[in-house]
Amino acid sequence: MFTLDIINQINWYVYALRDPCTNTIFYIGKGKGNRVFQHASDALDKPGVETEKLDTIRRILASGREVESFIIRHGIATATQAYAIEAAVIDALRLGGHKLQNVAAGHGHRDRGLVHTSVLTSVYSAPVAPTVEVPTVLVRISRLWTPQMTPSALYEAASGWWRMGKKRARVKIAFAVSAGVVRAVYRVTSWRQRARGDREWEEDIGRTPRWAFNGEHAHDFSRYLNTSVAHLFKRGQSNPVRYMNCD
Repeated sequence: MFTLDIINQINWYVYALRDPCTNTIFYIGKGKGNRVFQHASDALDKPGVETEKLDTIRRILASGREVESFIIRHGIATATQAYAIEAAVIDALRLGGHKLQNVAAGHGHRDRGLVHTSVLTSVYSAPVAPTVEVPTVLVRISRLWTPQMTPSALYEAASGWWRMGKKRARVKIAFAVSAGVVRAVYRVTSWRQRARGDREWEEDIGRTPRWAFNGEHAHDFSRYLNTSVAHLFKRGQSNPVRYMNCD
């Protein structure tokens, strides 16, 4: 434990916990005072609480060893700065293949966290998409896109449900568009109407059912990813669906 004299000097800090049995870092945190040591105390004092982190600590203690603790940065002036440093360390370690046991990804991860340079470029200044030459539908997803959105969540948001006319039968490719930028491209294999049991199916009661496409990633159209198609939508257009080359 840190003495009161040390606590009064080190201010906020960011720390790491390492498993001495495997020599791997398993947790990154931030705190003040003796926060870095609190996890080991929790593992002993709260035997009924089971988490991956606490179970790892109990295994280490049962082996007769102690959790290795390291201060990555100390003397941090504010909690806001400590949050930012903690999140950056978490992202860096995960990029390097570390499987951390943090429940949260880190403060600001969704908006300012780990992202490929090509995606970051598209967030601030997406290049204009190449000319669309095949029968395509552009769908503006209502769910907020972030670089951390999983492929399955993005597909769920993009595939349905849409008010579609007969032109859908000609569609070969579907673009998932968020804030005017293409975030995924799918090859459409079939369409189906929304039915009982589907997500938000109640919205179609007494109305013409909406449609969803079945599809797969169109890797040969990857040149459209992270490019802007904002110019293809008319100013003020409320319809989230835009057909291209389907007449």
